[in-house]
Amino acid sequence: MNQWFKGGESQEVEIWVDPHAPGGVWPVEPGDRLLIAGEYRWGQPPEDPFAWGCGFTQRYTPEAAAQWGDAMLGMTAIPEVQTPVAESPVTATPDPDYVPSSQPLHSAPLPMVSPAERESSGGTYLYLAAFQNGFISIVDPLSGHALRQIPVNASQAGLAVSPGGARLYVADWLSGQEGQLRIFDTANWQVVHREPLPDLIRLLGGNPMTLSPDGRWLVVSFYAPDGQTGWQRVFDTESLKFMPIEAWRLDDCGFGQIRLIGQPGDPRVYVQCQGFVAVLNAGDLSLIRRIPSPTPFARDSLGWSQVGNPYLAVSPDGRWLYGLYPKIERKAEGSHVLVVGTDFQLTVWETSNGETVREVMMSGQVSVPLATVGRGDAGYLAVSTDGNRVFVAWEDMLWALSGESLQVLGELRLPAPVDGMAQSMYGRELYLLPAASGDLTTRELGFFTVDVTPLDLLRHTSNWPRLMSPFIYAVPAPAEER
Repeated sequence: MNQWFKGGESQEVEIWVDPHAPGGVWPVEPGDRLLIAGEYRWGQPPEDPFAWGCGFTQRYTPEAAAQWGDAMLGMTAIPEVQTPVAESPVTATPDPDYVPSSQPLHSAPLPMVSPAERESSGGTYLYLAAFQNGFISIVDPLSGHALRQIPVNASQAGLAVSPGGARLYVADWLSGQEGQLRIFDTANWQVVHREPLPDLIRLLGGNPMTLSPDGRWLVVSFYAPDGQTGWQRVFDTESLKFMPIEAWRLDDCGFGQIRLIGQPGDPRVYVQCQGFVAVLNAGDLSLIRRIPSPTPFARDSLGWSQVGNPYLAVSPDGRWLYGLYPKIERKAEGSHVLVVGTDFQLTVWETSNGETVREVMMSGQVSVPLATVGRGDAGYLAVSTDGNRVFVAWEDMLWALSGESLQVLGELRLPAPVDGMAQSMYGRELYLLPAASGDLTTRELGFFTVDVTPLDLLRHTSNWPRLMSPFIYAVPAPAEER
């Protein structure tokens, strides 16, 4: 050990390296320098190896070490920090008050579009953020290259986009500085409003912001410095102010990021909580009813998640609410915990009354791939623009199901497991992000484009940098650029 930032004093530490997880910081060789974060995985020292192959663990750079020192010691651990050079030209954001951090991230911008690619871009924009990427990227899905990249200070900035794509909301926070919510007008990419963030935003593990389907309410997830408690605040996008904390009435929803699900113009909004789906009034986010559901991240006897990361989607007409709930079975083998079974439950509710219409286990129709350890046990849902089909992405499989019966209509094996899915504005294409973390045997860069009729892999944009914990949204391109 060269330096402890927090949590220990020993001269040596044993770390856990999974031989089945190539890429990222793995494999490691003698002499490699790493920044290690984690905890004792299966018990207590000294027998127990320390650290994870995901999360914060990364290869050493002076820039990252300086940020660790600032966050954990209140000082710069490495005094001389060189500003990284962008790997490709970056479209500057016209934000005269933006001040880059004196301890910048390891920048990983996407390749920029060529003039010809910009000219041929269509009616859908993809908004992308990723852990330690340093940018929010606005991507042309046809070329897979960035139309614009907005620099941020946070390791993973939060973002939300209004339903018509006219406003971009960016939550940015860096240790030792006041957090800030910036609102961009996407017609000219000018910052039209800045709002101080009242507390620490929860950036690790996902997007800390979610926008109501009508664009009125922005809900931001915050957490305490001890990392054990969290809460939400509602930002009114009309008055441009944070509402009193009482405006969010789901104190028992659970700790972590949330997602507001629904259709623009519908009177109801849906939120997945711990053991229930909350049905909210779209006008003021007041609670209408609670619908019982599996509890996300419920623990088994080994202390691991028995229910994975769920996903909700609403049919275009607002009549049906779909829920996907991964079910994971594990067993202990020596000091290791292995996944031995995976299934997931699909549930359909009628939105007018919250009644369950249909509930199926996916293994009754198809062979469900085992969950990848360290990837968050996440599945993804999308509903076709006519409501006739539901698309389910899990690991390296994509299925098309009947929106009414949930019978499998088709399937496509993808080149790699996925960790994100978005749908084009016209519903013809799906955009899927390859997984970057976990015990993966196959890793890919960039993203996949799938034609939904029939399921067919159209394109694979591969010349991206490696992105950790990315999330992606599809919105209409600004009218001025269509």
